[in-house]
Amino acid sequence: MSDFVKILIMNTYNTYNYGSMMMAENFISYLINHGLRADFYIENTTKDNLIRLKEATSYNNIFGDEMLSVDNLNSPNKLVKIKNKIVEQLKIGKVSFYDAAVILGGDTFSEVYSKNVGVYLQLRKIAKINKKCKLYMVGQTIGPYTGWRAKLATKVFSKVKLFSRDDTSRNYLKDSLNIDAYSMRDLAFLDLNLQNDYDKNYQNILDKYNLTNEEYICVVGTGLANLYCEDSILFVNKFVEIINSIKERYSNKKLVWLSHVVTPKPDHSDNTMLELINNTKESFIDNNMVVINDPILPAEARIILGHGYFTLTCRMHAAVSTFQMGKPAICLSYSPKYRGVIAEGLDMADLVIESKGNEIWNGDIVKQVQNKMNYIDSNYANLQKKIKNNVESCKKIVSSNLDIIIKDMVSEKNE
Repeated sequence: MSDFVKILIMNTYNTYNYGSMMMAENFISYLINHGLRADFYIENTTKDNLIRLKEATSYNNIFGDEMLSVDNLNSPNKLVKIKNKIVEQLKIGKVSFYDAAVILGGDTFSEVYSKNVGVYLQLRKIAKINKKCKLYMVGQTIGPYTGWRAKLATKVFSKVKLFSRDDTSRNYLKDSLNIDAYSMRDLAFLDLNLQNDYDKNYQNILDKYNLTNEEYICVVGTGLANLYCEDSILFVNKFVEIINSIKERYSNKKLVWLSHVVTPKPDHSDNTMLELINNTKESFIDNNMVVINDPILPAEARIILGHGYFTLTCRMHAAVSTFQMGKPAICLSYSPKYRGVIAEGLDMADLVIESKGNEIWNGDIVKQVQNKMNYIDSNYANLQKKIKNNVESCKKIVSSNLDIIIKDMVSEKNE
């Protein structure tokens, strides 16, 4: 029998979402670099995604798995739905091939994104997989759930090894669902495998875009504008006001638009927001900013974010990369993950703006961003020192939890 642990990794099929990719590559790299002999199988991915993961991790034992995604089960066509359910049963049946299944974070296990059927299908799939092999949920922000969904979540999650990515989520699991979980931090706080090599030659990356260290500010939009504001025109207008405010205040610095999700699905890509702004404001971003919207590796995106003066971001993992490199990020929050990961886990509440709802975008959101810029300018050196210390604390917590997972997987394999 092979002494390699066979690990199915779920929820990381899309490496064009740099946040998802960072979590996957850090999980794989840490386990390999700390002595675990393993083959990794990525659920529902494609050849190009596998190539990107292998390049990022410098590890070749990464393969595809063709298990059916729950996203494909909610078809309006009854015959398709029945067929997909049958296929799902067959696919889940083969999970016993693996020694362990791992669902990596984020925050998709929440009513923020879906209710009713979507939640039911997610939880049902977890329950079925957990019967076939050891299941770990790593770096998760879970909940909130209400009503029957909370009861089902309690039943399902109580049988899974849970590693929440912040104390807020862990407390929610304990207080609301009566479930014990390890308190972790986001996997992306660790150094990326290629990060140190890239950073030694950071000027080569900046030169590609005609940038100078700390003489630019990064802006990261989102393909999920509807989660911030129901009125897309209002959202665009206020976001453009925010950009103009940055330009006016820092007239001596360049502005960089960095898409942090460039997934081929246009409705999820940050390029969707870029196009929406440009269509509304006559190529506003193309004419006024350095635009980085083609696929790159997360390590390169991290170097760009980390060598700017600060980042304004709608994407949480763009904030994590900025902080990880020791720079401040103003975070426009639409979900509890920002509070848990950034405000509390990293102790950076002063840089998080609660930004969900039409009232906020009809109100003083521009002024709130300006106040954060004032705070950054007035406290820059102290902020950098605090960020560095707090990131190191987060990295230690992530490492200690991953050590627990390695020990547990080895123990399970040897039983």
